[in-house]
Amino acid sequence: MLTENTSLKNTTPAGEFTAVTKSNDGASRNDKNNIKRLRQRTRSRIINDKKEDKKIEVIVRQSIVNNSRYSGHFIKTFLVVITALLCTVGSIIQSKPKFFDRLLKRNSIPTFQFATKYPNNVILDRDLPRFFRSYSIATPENDFAQKAVRRVCNSRTQLRRRAGRIKTIVKAWDVSNIENVVNQEICGHEFVTVYRSDRISQQRKDDLLMWCLMATRATEGFFMESIDIIDSPLILTRNRGIVVLKQTTTAAAADGYAGELSTAFYLHPRTDKTKMNWIPSKILAMLISSSQEEHEEEKNADVGSTQQEMVQKLLYDLVITQGNEKDFLILEEVCQENRPERSIAIDTKSSNDNCYFVLPEKYGGNFNSIREEK
Repeated sequence: MLTENTSLKNTTPAGEFTAVTKSNDGASRNDKNNIKRLRQRTRSRIINDKKEDKKIEVIVRQSIVNNSRYSGHFIKTFLVVITALLCTVGSIIQSKPKFFDRLLKRNSIPTFQFATKYPNNVILDRDLPRFFRSYSIATPENDFAQKAVRRVCNSRTQLRRRAGRIKTIVKAWDVSNIENVVNQEICGHEFVTVYRSDRISQQRKDDLLMWCLMATRATEGFFMESIDIIDSPLILTRNRGIVVLKQTTTAAAADGYAGELSTAFYLHPRTDKTKMNWIPSKILAMLISSSQEEHEEEKNADVGSTQQEMVQKLLYDLVITQGNEKDFLILEEVCQENRPERSIAIDTKSSNDNCYFVLPEKYGGNFNSIREEK
């Protein structure tokens, strides 16, 4: 039985076994070929990618080399230009030191410097002592000093009123300040001798002081204590000065009277800053000379009035007769009760009507007396 069973197991046909084996071998060969092809394709792709990477690397290196050449040339050019600019700036600074100051300040207007004075019986430190450097102690005894200070403050405010970006400084001198100036002898020994004389009038001393400050360029403009500023013509100056043509009477005009310029208000033009103010210097020289003659004579009001007219005529000659009126705004003095149009200041010294300083229409500007009432 055992032998038969064994013989039955080996009854499978040999051809069928061989066919199965051959089919398995064919499938394995195809898989190997496919895998080989895939590997070749992958290898070829890797090789191509490496070639592309090498090409890109070569292009990048060439661009870096080219850029380095151009950048080096640019840096050299930039250094040459900077060196040339520095040399140019250095030569300009050496030859014209104020060139850049004028360039940077081409739109700025220098501050106007004005001077005036308080009455002789007003001394600020004595009459208006300060409380914590801010407020003055008001008493019935210093009422006159308070009014004098208010007048100066009002004139200072009016000068700045329509001046726009133009700045002004008004220095008010009292007796103590004036004494310091006289002691320094900034205008010479002759000036001190004449100023301290008791034989000349107070008006002459005030004139001497103001023209001394003008001649030494301590200030560029002044107005006397009798002048109240009620409007500002500074916006119209354009580097010109300001003078006031005195009102001429009919009788004087018939006699061939040329004219006078008031010495109560004056602003020097800004036409030449390098030279000494020749107009104030000539006025000061005449004042000292005429005051010495007045000192030798007896003190007389008529003599002082005559000397004042001589000074005003000299100022007229220096400005108008010699053809320098183009450098000035020439205001006109109008003496009447009511304030005229376009008036910028008032002289309260006259015993009759007040004398106003009026800006003529030819200079332009909108100056209306109604503004004062508002």
